[in-house]
Amino acid sequence: MTLPPDLLLTVAGERLRAARPDLSARVNPVTPHSLLAAKEQIQEDAADGRTGGVSAVAVVRDLQLASWAAETCAFVLSLPPEQADAWSRSLTRTVYLAGRPDNLSRRFTFTHIAADGSAAWAGPLPDEATTGLRRLLKTFSGRRPLTAWRPVIIDVPGTARDPGREPVHRDLYLATEHLTVSDALVHLGHLLAEAVIDGTVGPGDRLTLRSVPRLTELPTPYAALRVDTDGRNPYELRAYAGLTPPRRTEVPKAPPSTVARPLRIGVHGSPHQARQIVAAAGYEEERVSYVPYDVRKPFRLLRAGELDVVLVKFALNESDIVTSRTVALDGRAVLVRTGHPLAGHESVSIEDITAYDAFRCPGDFPPYVWDQVVPPRTPRGAPIRRVHPMGSVADMVEILGGSDALHLSFRSLEAIVPPGIRVVPVPDLPPAPVSLARLRHTPPPPEVAAFLAAAERSAGR
Repeated sequence: MTLPPDLLLTVAGERLRAARPDLSARVNPVTPHSLLAAKEQIQEDAADGRTGGVSAVAVVRDLQLASWAAETCAFVLSLPPEQADAWSRSLTRTVYLAGRPDNLSRRFTFTHIAADGSAAWAGPLPDEATTGLRRLLKTFSGRRPLTAWRPVIIDVPGTARDPGREPVHRDLYLATEHLTVSDALVHLGHLLAEAVIDGTVGPGDRLTLRSVPRLTELPTPYAALRVDTDGRNPYELRAYAGLTPPRRTEVPKAPPSTVARPLRIGVHGSPHQARQIVAAAGYEEERVSYVPYDVRKPFRLLRAGELDVVLVKFALNESDIVTSRTVALDGRAVLVRTGHPLAGHESVSIEDITAYDAFRCPGDFPPYVWDQVVPPRTPRGAPIRRVHPMGSVADMVEILGGSDALHLSFRSLEAIVPPGIRVVPVPDLPPAPVSLARLRHTPPPPEVAAFLAAAERSAGR
């Protein structure tokens, strides 16, 4: 697989924008220079405690790369979601120090200590919380050039938290050319931490750690890439590490069960409409699992093989995804706080919303779809101010509750909005067509194909 400079710029830019949307202007256009400046800003924010910046501190006694990688995953898996999210916004910044965790555990609080005492992690916390530890210890010195090794298996600790997610097997590649041991810690650490946080790597997964001179020499596609400035030229980018798509057949399986695995349907926001589609298709609830997905990465779970289908609105133009025929319609509406000037209306026109701030396209969500969810202009040509970051439903509700912002969305959200938020119909926008998306090049299992056919038949009646 070739990794041209434009692809590396895209990967690095998307990573930064997803973590810190407020710095998007700094990486527009995306260049190695703008990425470097944005990274320096994030480091300054973490050091000053601004924007909730945090960092982790890793204390390393001795290093065996495979066991260190497994313990890194264990550390990240131990973090509560809010702490992991704050660390993600700081680009999983980590300081590596040399020391003996067993001699330090009485004086300092560690979040995770490796079972063999070879390493320990503190934080992620604002820098001032780990000042004493960082002043006491020296930076971990791993100046020795990294040499190639035979492939080694890494079993990610823990048991799966989501019964619908089966463990997977991925290859984990590290490019060793001109890399030191310290460099390996940094690049592998970032890749693994972010893969655990976004769910690409989970408990029970198996990783085969492989060394190659450069990632560009492999024909393998990548599910995740670690891209950073080239150590020999700060104005060029390099791919340092990569995770491949899953290989399920190599993961040890549990003994066959007499109970069929539920059909996994990805939903964002409310599962209410998905339940209606399931019922209309003649399926019982116990045969289905509704799995929330992050609107910032709407197809990650589907592409990782962790979902069978995803409920989507409007037409998709993704090369690896195909959709069913329309199985439902979802009326349009705006979400506002109860004290909002539009909250007392029985319905509003799309032209009425231009006086208020709306939400911009989130993360990796397809912009061409978002332009139909929240159009850049009304039918009469008035601009819609798409300014607020879109994340989870809870994040959206917090913004709506504290301002006169609104979200142009769908009536199906009436089933989940909390008190204090009103869903007001927008009748002059046509309802959104709803369909079920699946992977294009992976034939659906018989039970999934049967469900898709039943859903399409029920919609046609």
